[in-house]
Amino acid sequence: MLPRPSLCLNVPKTGSTYTVRFFNAADSLELGRRARLNRLRLPNRMTVEVVKRIKRHWLEYGNLNCRVWAHHAGYSTLPAGLRHHPKVCTLRDLRTWYCSFYLFYTRSMRDTLLQRAIALLVDGEDRERDERARAIMLRHREVFVERFRGEDASARSIENVSVDFLMWFMETIRTPVMLRTWAGAESWPKEMGFLTFRTITILFEDPKKVFAMEAAEFDAYFASGRYLRDLRCDFFLDFNRLTERLCALMIDELGYRRDIVLFLKEHFGRVNTSPADEKPRILRALDAGGLFARIREREEIYEKYLLPLAGPGTADRMRRT
Repeated sequence: MLPRPSLCLNVPKTGSTYTVRFFNAADSLELGRRARLNRLRLPNRMTVEVVKRIKRHWLEYGNLNCRVWAHHAGYSTLPAGLRHHPKVCTLRDLRTWYCSFYLFYTRSMRDTLLQRAIALLVDGEDRERDERARAIMLRHREVFVERFRGEDASARSIENVSVDFLMWFMETIRTPVMLRTWAGAESWPKEMGFLTFRTITILFEDPKKVFAMEAAEFDAYFASGRYLRDLRCDFFLDFNRLTERLCALMIDELGYRRDIVLFLKEHFGRVNTSPADEKPRILRALDAGGLFARIREREEIYEKYLLPLAGPGTADRMRRT
């Protein structure tokens, strides 16, 4: 028996890349065993790419994220033919998520909305092609320019923008831009953190329905537990114990060979995390001036109702719902 086909619903900065790579390595070793290549060793990149092509075009086998072209595709955007497969998601605590997201957005992402906003609002270079994004940027031009003046002069590379500035930008400009894309709305009556927003867009059957709720209805929707009926994920993993929980899921629920999974557990490598020398500075910045306390207020839904799904016994609770 081959492992059950599955999908990963990938919330950004929660071990998404690691999880999919781990599945791809396991799928490569499983197919190698079928071809009587019995020696266990980490598959090279070429082998993994061949296996991904086999899964993409010819065989419904193993993890099928290779058939989803958007890296962070939400359930609502999946092709209908993939939706019935078991779906896996990893969730992460707020503090380390914001630390990781700040570093990723300012160090790794290119052509970001923030870079485009600086060009438009500070430098006067109107090259913005997204009319909806331009309208939202211009609406906040005065405050953006005033806040940006207080940043380091080298912030034009965005590597040196402060944590406080980036969090303001995410709440004030980036989330509304993405809200337009996902829900066709320019604003929403309840303050909502970016992680809450992204998790809803990725895990829920109909994110637009959730975002269309008035604030009181939205709160009651989560407090009553009704939201569990609209979640379209079967297994939730804890980022802080990701490898351990992932291996148990693969063996016990998806039918991967134990020896292959345990081999990868020992030899595959570690989950990517933020550079250790950068973390203290960012965590101090999050604590300064009550910034993280304000973030937690906006992320109350995520922290209270979504993050606990990654705790023990989640699969049984979801089956009973």
